[in-house]
Amino acid sequence: MADYLMLCRFGSGGTDDLADLDRRIEAKMTALCPAVRLRTGYAVLGPYDMLYHFEAPDHAAAIEAAMVMRSLGHSHTEVWPLVKAAAFLSRAGRFAQASAEYERRIDEALEESFPASDPPAWTGCTLS
Repeated sequence: MADYLMLCRFGSGGTDDLADLDRRIEAKMTALCPAVRLRTGYAVLGPYDMLYHFEAPDHAAAIEAAMVMRSLGHSHTEVWPLVKAAAFLSRAGRFAQASAEYERRIDEALEESFPASDPPAWTGCTLS
């Protein structure tokens, strides 16, 4: 299961029936997205009204969870996949090493193709 954050905004009139919003979200999510586990929800200040943390088996299930939220009065939803910092930093480190190796190979290939003592013919000059 992957972790996701969903940021939501209420639509016009979306705050008319907040008394049982949690119950309606839980009931509809259970019925339509049984693989999704809603962990917690927060009211937030700023451009969004609510933030939800949930688990889903894949992006398709996360999209379905967003559709459930949209059907319950949220006019806007954004879903963000979460990656733990340690996993991200490990992957970023491996990428940095692979990128440095790639650049080293490119530089080496260019040096072999165009040695400093033998400029390419198209330059029109020679080194003395």
